[in-house]
Amino acid sequence: MRIVVAAVAGLLLAWTATGAAAAPAKPALDGHPVGASFRDCADCPVMRVLPGGSFMMGSPESVLGVPQSQQPPGVGSDEGPVHRVTLARPLAVGQFPVTRGQFAAFLKATGYVVGACQHWDSGNFQLGESLRWDSAPGQDARHPVVCLNWDDAHAYVRWLSAKTGKPYRLLSESEWEYAARAGTKGDRYWNGPPQAQCRYTNAADLSAQAADPSIKDVAPCRDGWAKTSPVGRFPPNAFGLYDMLGDAFTWTEECYQRNYYGAPADGSARSSGCTDPGKDWKVLRGSAWNVPPKWVRVSGREVEHAASRGDVFGLRVARGQ
Repeated sequence: MRIVVAAVAGLLLAWTATGAAAAPAKPALDGHPVGASFRDCADCPVMRVLPGGSFMMGSPESVLGVPQSQQPPGVGSDEGPVHRVTLARPLAVGQFPVTRGQFAAFLKATGYVVGACQHWDSGNFQLGESLRWDSAPGQDARHPVVCLNWDDAHAYVRWLSAKTGKPYRLLSESEWEYAARAGTKGDRYWNGPPQAQCRYTNAADLSAQAADPSIKDVAPCRDGWAKTSPVGRFPPNAFGLYDMLGDAFTWTEECYQRNYYGAPADGSARSSGCTDPGKDWKVLRGSAWNVPPKWVRVSGREVEHAASRGDVFGLRVARGQ
């Protein structure tokens, strides 16, 4: 019996040594396994490797053709129809929004110039000639860079790609929503009443209202930040991504359509053929520090002209293989 057991054990060891009995390796992106964080250079964003997978994109409550006044609070009529999206391969997503410090490295290296920015003032965007990416109130190098338009965001990812030799880009809308949901199915990647918002993100609350009384619709709590907060100050979602909701909107690759009919089902961006209202109008995701609680949602969409710079418009990057 001992001889038989020893022989079997020897066979198992040999089998394992050849890899035949080893557990299948986790899918990887350039050698980085799913769940790993990495960066391609000292001043590059920290990236997080997400698994491939499927999810239902959009808001289940959204009903196309129903007047906006009849939609549930915060739900836009452009959030449907709900449809399945499948990301077949792992994807690396910025673990945090791009910071002012990281964006400054790009400007120093390239001499790229960013123009003046609009700010939200009593219900309207107003152009402030003295307001730029490096003069947003209350910010330092740790805060998400804002006052960027879509072209500025693209210039940054082109620089990252040239610097690292890796294919950096903006996220598609479906990639962003997949990353933000992190396997959850509700409006947010956390649960709880409105006052729970301040434990999870920086959005419109009593802190913002105290600094700007024109912000009327707020969560009944204080997160301690009147405007943007440094990245990573709030808990991450289940994918290990920080600030997917709140703090600053992020530009996506996507041109805007008023519904998801014909939207890609493979995670790619709909970047051509957009006629409603047109290819020059792009989608931002994620909400910001001044956004009312009802709009702080993973399926919420914001549309702006690609040339618009706002003090709540920033970026998060992605890269593939």
